[in-house]
Amino acid sequence: MRIFKFLAVFAAVLGIVYTLIIGLNLSVFKTVFTNQEALAEGSEWVEKTYSLSGLVDFIQAHPELVSVTLNDIESDTVRMFNHLNYGQEKTRTMGGLGHFILLATYANEVINGRLSEDQMISVTAIERFFVPNHEPNKHRESIELLQSHSQSKSEFRLDDVVAVMVRRNHQPSADLVYSVVGKLAVQEFMDAHVHGDIDMPAVWSAFHLAIVASGQTSHLNGSADDYLKFYNEFERRLLLDSDSEAVIMLKALDVNKSEYSFFEEKNAYKSLPKATP
Repeated sequence: MRIFKFLAVFAAVLGIVYTLIIGLNLSVFKTVFTNQEALAEGSEWVEKTYSLSGLVDFIQAHPELVSVTLNDIESDTVRMFNHLNYGQEKTRTMGGLGHFILLATYANEVINGRLSEDQMISVTAIERFFVPNHEPNKHRESIELLQSHSQSKSEFRLDDVVAVMVRRNHQPSADLVYSVVGKLAVQEFMDAHVHGDIDMPAVWSAFHLAIVASGQTSHLNGSADDYLKFYNEFERRLLLDSDSEAVIMLKALDVNKSEYSFFEEKNAYKSLPKATP
């Protein structure tokens, strides 16, 4: 009888541990086990690139992956170097640079009195840009961070949303900022201050929706023309129609969540805006 009690207790404890460790993080475990090849890709370089010499070794081994551009770096007393350019002529996919452009546009609008940093933003306004299953933990933690800095759980200062966009690389916050400053203001800022061949930043939620709609989540050869058509439509609706929601738009595609492998996502990023350093 004791052995059965022991087995019952053991099974109960095992079930609790499984629920706490695996059950609550099932999507993470699923991602790891279904993308082992992608996670292993380039892993041999991780520890080596902690040092500057290791980073140089990586650049030497993979010159096609890296561009470096440093210009007019100097202190008040000692001029270190004037220019350092490597692979600067290559066009690269634009990621975080888009957030920097949004940040600069926002600052420009506030300085010129066209926008108030104290404008209140509802949590609903941010949530409508969230694409289900895309970085859900980061999204939840970003909303919690906003709530911790606000007296309200449902409204936040625009300036705080911008800070979360920068500090957390939170894509729904970036899309919210994009919708508030407006596409025209971003374009005017880039025309006046951005030099080089740099595309307009992407609306992240429109990007992920267009990837699904153009078939790039089911195979690696989704149509680029289809992607652009869908992206333009989703971007227009998300930026101009305050009632549009990424969740509803995703369900309209007969999909409940944006889910694809690392390799599919890596391939999809080729559709993002481009920039030449």
